[in-house]
Amino acid sequence: MFQLPDKKEPIPLQCIRLGVYALLFTPLVFWKPLDFFFDSTKVFFLMGISEVVLVCFLWLVACSPQWRPKMTRVGLAFCAYLTVLVLATVLGVDPFFSFWASTVRITGVLVWLHLGIIFFVASTVFKTQDDWRKIFFIQSIVGVTVSLFYFLTLISPDQFAYTLGGATLGNSTFFGTYLIFAAFSSSMTTCTATSRNRRLFGTFTTVFFLLILFSTTAQAAALAMIGGLILAVALWCIAIKPFRTAKRIGFSLLAGLVLLFVVSAFQVFQPGSYFNEWFIERSSGGRLAVWSVAWEAFQERPILGWGPENFPIAFFAHYDSCFGSLECGGEYWFDRAHNKILDTLVEMGIVGLVAYLVLFVTALWSIWRAYHKKGLNAWVPILVFTFLAVYFVQNLAEFDVTITSFLFVLVLAYVSTQEDRSDGRLAILHGAGGVRGILASVATLALPFTLFHTVIYPIMTNRTDLVATATTTTQRLAAYEVNSGGSPIGVDYRRIVLAGETAKWILRMSEEERGRFAEPIKQELTLGIQALEDTVNRSPNDLRGSNMLGLLFQLKARYFEPTEFQKAERVLERSLALNPKNQQAYAPLAAVYLDQGKVDEALILLQQAIDLYPSNPQTSLRMLVAVKLGRSAEEYQAKKEEILDLFPQLQDKIELISQLKIESLEQLYAVFY
Repeated sequence: MFQLPDKKEPIPLQCIRLGVYALLFTPLVFWKPLDFFFDSTKVFFLMGISEVVLVCFLWLVACSPQWRPKMTRVGLAFCAYLTVLVLATVLGVDPFFSFWASTVRITGVLVWLHLGIIFFVASTVFKTQDDWRKIFFIQSIVGVTVSLFYFLTLISPDQFAYTLGGATLGNSTFFGTYLIFAAFSSSMTTCTATSRNRRLFGTFTTVFFLLILFSTTAQAAALAMIGGLILAVALWCIAIKPFRTAKRIGFSLLAGLVLLFVVSAFQVFQPGSYFNEWFIERSSGGRLAVWSVAWEAFQERPILGWGPENFPIAFFAHYDSCFGSLECGGEYWFDRAHNKILDTLVEMGIVGLVAYLVLFVTALWSIWRAYHKKGLNAWVPILVFTFLAVYFVQNLAEFDVTITSFLFVLVLAYVSTQEDRSDGRLAILHGAGGVRGILASVATLALPFTLFHTVIYPIMTNRTDLVATATTTTQRLAAYEVNSGGSPIGVDYRRIVLAGETAKWILRMSEEERGRFAEPIKQELTLGIQALEDTVNRSPNDLRGSNMLGLLFQLKARYFEPTEFQKAERVLERSLALNPKNQQAYAPLAAVYLDQGKVDEALILLQQAIDLYPSNPQTSLRMLVAVKLGRSAEEYQAKKEEILDLFPQLQDKIELISQLKIESLEQLYAVFY
């Protein structure tokens, strides 16, 4: 059974082992009050534990020099990847955002530096097969726990609707990717365990995870796993040395897999082909459209890309007007290409893609060499090959989140430990013991500071729910001020959410209430405007930030200071100039024009938006609302019939708009945002 670290080991080493074991429970961690709690809670937990582990590791090296990390091929490849990541950040379009990232997808440089800590500590401290058997066993137990929670969500779907079919991952796609790594851990338990009971446990949980994977809606992961199972059989046949027939079967299966992959990948991009229609049916036309946008964005900045996490900026810069229509999946906005290769090309350029691919090639080469040199169980390289291939292929239609990146890094760390270590050691830890002691002391003193800024402060200030649930205006303003500033992690996202909360709060009030709460409303508007101005000034092409800033100016002008309409126009006109192909940039400016009685200007602007892509239903709905607000009932009826002829699927929405009174500003103006 699993045992705690040996008490005879140095205390720092015991703490490191316990810390890494704690990290294996990250998939189970979430706290609902946090913004995007499924991912953000896990990230803060991971960063906090890894920082403590780093301090313990530095003390271990200071006290016992034999624990200094030795460089391996995989370690060099990992360092190269981190180096390119940092370079792409420094030379990108928004280094601030690349480093801190958003709570929506916390996979910026800060997180990758923590993953680097985990890689080097795990690959140094966990040296033996027995060490890794424990890690694989714990991962399998955690995987079973996550899966049991998944079954619980199936039993009580209403109570756990917030999981979106993804158990503790909050998304069925991410859950599918997680199950790939869970199956890897359990299968490694099967082939490396020394006891019969442990091998039976590994076999049972492997089958268990695969069955769950095939029952989810994570289609990319499931299909990739089917190919992976065939690949595992092919590699096993090839590895059976005495039997030529088995080798022929193995190579035939391998050739068939490669041929199927190449043909299907080519056919996906051929309109009207079987694979093209099959892919669109299962993923919507938006996926191919965003891939096209990603390719254009890569061509603009091909060397080091736009910077990590900056895909949304690249997306808006190369926006296709078809987004929002049924032909492009009905979606307006993507923060990822949903293809790891394209994501990497956009964010880190061709240099980043090469560094990413080198990670895989180096890992596969290293485990194959270790198999031949160290006499590993043949299933070890087969499983590493298989699961890295499955992970890579499924990511051609998906993207990483922090938990999957963490599990990938653990696999790399395991492969690194199987290499024959070179004599070279990390320069920063190579020197007199006094220097290493000073480094450990400095890290210890800095630990409270780093924990506060990477864990405690982000948790305190990524609580936009506190604004919505405040019972007094004093509480609301205090929460608003903290969240609109606060930690840089997720700050831009929080500001957009808070602006929406401000708009809902004001528009739902009666005229009497707005008069009674005029002062706190003005204070909140001022806080929101100042915060969003900071975001937009740093990142001018943040379309959603610009739209919400324009909305706050518009509300301030409508109810308090009419001269603020000019500021709203300036913000939105600049945004429109930067996004001339995006209908989302036209609508807010049209709303500002309508608010000032400039009906003709608003209608002209909305017609320009319609002309960008006439089959986009949302732009026609906005035109209908504008006619309702600014024209006669007869003109509204004529426009309504015209739009219904073009988009009969909008019947229910149009009837709802028809029933609303002109005074229902909240519902009517919502269509513009």
